[in-house]
Amino acid sequence: MKELNWIQMSDYMHTLQEFTRLAVLKQTELTTASAGEMDLLSRIYLLKSPVTPLQLSQQMKMKKSSISRIIHHLLEKELIIKQKNELDGRSYHLILTQKGQEQLKQHYEQFLTPIYLLYRKMGQEQFLEFIKNIQTATCLLQE
Repeated sequence: MKELNWIQMSDYMHTLQEFTRLAVLKQTELTTASAGEMDLLSRIYLLKSPVTPLQLSQQMKMKKSSISRIIHHLLEKELIIKQKNELDGRSYHLILTQKGQEQLKQHYEQFLTPIYLLYRKMGQEQFLEFIKNIQTATCLLQE
């Protein structure tokens, strides 16, 4: 495969950055929680079992310090609670509160606006191919 020159690659990188910036901007209408907070809330909800900050850090591919900041904000807003781990007193699990569940249900459409928009405009087949390509690229970058 022919290697592309740096000018072409820079253009592709700018396209990718513009895409991610626009996707995030579509989420800025969230009023009481940031996109990162909504992401973390949705992961806790979808796991349906107590989760540790380390597990979230690994799942979200984020530094534990970044996860800790998000957790701190969610605790202040009473959207999650800490529950001491019965097996290991040094660690704790995060549990979604009733208020957190309500927040998630109230704002999930805004949070998912970019993905719904792409699905509607691209159509199912093209959208699923796009997602498959992103998943492949993500795996390659993780190597």
